[in-house]
Formats: sequence, structure tokens, C-alpha cells
Amino acid sequence: MEERDREEKQDPTARLWSVREELTYSIREKLTKLPPSHSTNCIYTVPERLRRVNPDVFTPRLVSIGPLHRGKQHLQAKEESKSTYKPHLQAMEEYKLRYVKNFFDRKPDILPIIDTIVRDEATLRRYYQDKIDFTSQEFSELILIDSIFIIELLLKSDMVNDDIFYKNWMSRDLLQDMILIENQIPLSVPLAIYTRLKLLGNEKKQFNDLLYNYLRHLGNVPHYCKQVLPTFESKEPRHLVEWLWMAHVPQMKNASGKFKKARSATELLEAGVKFGTKKGSRLVEIEFKDGTLTIPHLEINEWTETFFRNIIAFEQCERMSLRYISDYVIFMDHLIDTANDVQVLKDHGIIGMIENGVNDNEEVATLFNNLFKETVVDGTVFYFANISYDLNKYSRDCWHQWKTTWFKWKVMLKNNYFSSPWSFISLVAAVVLLVLTVIQTACSIISI
Repeated sequence: MEERDREEKQDPTARLWSVREELTYSIREKLTKLPPSHSTNCIYTVPERLRRVNPDVFTPRLVSIGPLHRGKQHLQAKEESKSTYKPHLQAMEEYKLRYVKNFFDRKPDILPIIDTIVRDEATLRRYYQDKIDFTSQEFSELILIDSIFIIELLLKSDMVNDDIFYKNWMSRDLLQDMILIENQIPLSVPLAIYTRLKLLGNEKKQFNDLLYNYLRHLGNVPHYCKQVLPTFESKEPRHLVEWLWMAHVPQMKNASGKFKKARSATELLEAGVKFGTKKGSRLVEIEFKDGTLTIPHLEINEWTETFFRNIIAFEQCERMSLRYISDYVIFMDHLIDTANDVQVLKDHGIIGMIENGVNDNEEVATLFNNLFKETVVDGTVFYFANISYDLNKYSRDCWHQWKTTWFKWKVMLKNNYFSSPWSFISLVAAVVLLVLTVIQTACSIISI
């Protein structure tokens, strides 16, 4: 070794060749570790700035779907890294295998599906933003088992005697896990397996029907999604989070403008704006026409924050010119400043609350005020710009400014003088006394 060093010092050309070879090898090593091209990614690792706002809504509680969180168990098995190991996720693997056994008990022929997974492995890996540290066999097995688990989960979601669904807490936590952007697999694989089951006559329902029944409590999934796969610009969803996204946005891009802030619901009500709602519409189908602001109904429940934050994270990572759900959350944040604004929307059927969810006006206000923290906003493109502009123009003209003033006086009178019978009697007595005093004064003047 020392002799070689001496030779290289004596021969500059040899030293140059040695450095070049080492540099070339180092660069090639780095390139092999490079994640796939961003143009094909659709399953992302949540940016740290979004995660730190509320890590719980991005982290699986019960089950790991796909490689991103199971990778932590995978590393633990090899390196025994206890700081990342999650035993509660490992425990759920037994339930998965039971579901896989139930699936194989029906003797389906899935060898062609296995062949497809193995053949398309490189394509499936490119769905993920991060490089997946699994062998070819490990990755293919993971995708197959998780795909079968999803199918069995959808089929059993209405069975109260199932191992999972008879435990209410488990089924609720599981639904939360299934809509995490980091907890996804390519939807094309379970769809292909289920399609094969249908062709063999083992199942009757459409795959999309199963998805709708399982995901219908999230946001306000339109009923049409029960029959038709939601799409966007003729593209089909690549995973469950994108399925939810497509179910809530227009099928084609719509016009938008620069960012504009709308007034709160209470201020709009004071200015004479009427509120209305409509069920069965997409979440973003908000209209303002003839003085009435119509907003699709939204049921607030225990999954609402997870639903919005994971779709927002998907929109933040995905290449898209219009971020519909992010803009919806911003618009609702404008409408909701306080608990009073929440009450206005509840009174008009726009917001509903159910058990096991957020059931306090203050909590709902805090939820919408915090949903967009640490999120990057493009001020040049805002889906609700025109509606915000029309609302501000309508509520700030002279007539509606006068109505705002009169509304505030009416509220003040109601609170101060008509809040109880005694305050009303006191007001009447004061008015009568004032009138009598005026009459007495007038009579005195006349007698003089």
C-alpha cells in the first residue's frame, strides 16, 4: 500500500486516473440511491412543516399499508432500531393474514395477478416519492397482501360479526389509517384482483360501490360515486386519497383569479346575505347568486381533520395548478372566525355535527382556523376568487352597509332590553315615563 502511494506521488498521471475512478464510482453510488422521478410520484412523505402541526393525523394508529411505515418494522427486524419500531402496527399483521386466508379459501386464481405485480414492480415502485428499501420479493409480497387486505376489508365493512368491525374503536381507527397519504398502495392492484374475482363469479358488487360504502362518511362524497369511478380530466385515481380528492373536485379545471379574502359568516349575515345549502353536491360547488350563498353540506366528525390535512398534503406535493380542497379550507376559514360564525352555518344546515366527532362550535372554529397552518399559498390562483369578490362587493355597498348597522342595533336592543320580561317591562316603563314627562312639559308651556 505504501509502495503504491509512493508510485502515485511519483506518477501524476496514475494519481489522476485513481481519483477519477473513485469519483466516478462515488457518483454512480449516489445515483443508484436517487429516488424516482417526481413526474411519476403520487404517494408522498408528508413535508415536515405540515407534519409538526399535528403528527397524529399523518401517522397510522393500527395498520401499515404499503412500504412507508412498514419499512420501519422492516428496518427494526434487520437493525433492531427500537426508536422507529411500532409494535402496534406489527400486531395488525395477524389480522391481515387472516383476511388473506379467507381470500384464498375461495380458491381464486391470482397467479396472473402475481405475474403482473412482479412484471410491473419498477412501475409500482415509482408511485412512491422515497426510494423503497425492499427486495423484489419483499415488495411484491407486500403489495399483494395489502391489496387482498383492502379487498376483504371493503367486503366485510358491513359485517358486525367480523373480527375488526365488531370492535367499534378498531373499525374507526382503521378508517383513519386508510386515508393517510403515507399509508397507500397503487389502487390498480386491488382493482385488478377484485375484477378477476367478479369475472369468476365470486363477487357481484362493483369495486367502486365498495369504496363508496366504506368512504362515504368522509367529507361529503357525492352519491354518484357509488356507480361511477370519480375522475379528473379523464384520469382515474391512483390511490384512495386521490379517489377522495377526485370525488370532491370538478371533473375539469375551472376558471379562477387572484386571492381575495371574504368576510365572516356573521358579517355577511348582518349585511343581508342569505345562506343556503345543498346535499349531494361536490364539496367545492359553492355558489353566490341573487344575494344567496349556497354551500354544500359538510358533516363534521372524528375523521374530518385527518381527511382535510392528508388531502391538503397531497395537493401540496402533487403538481397541480389548482388546489381545490386547499382553497375550500381557506374559504371556510374566512367564513369562520369565531364560534358565532359556526352557529350561523349550523343554523342554515351547512355544517352538521354527529356523535364521536367535534361537537362544539369553538372546536369547529379552531379546526378551520388551524387547518392551513404551515401550508404554502399561491396568491395568484384562488378557486373561490370570484365568489369572494362578489360577496365583498354585495355586502359593502351603501344599502347593505346600512343593513349591517341596523342589524347590529337590533341585536344590541335584543340583548340589552328584550333578553328577559323584566328588561322589556323596564323599557316600556321608561318610554311611558318619558312620554308623560313630555306631555306634562307641553301642558305647562300651554298654560303659561
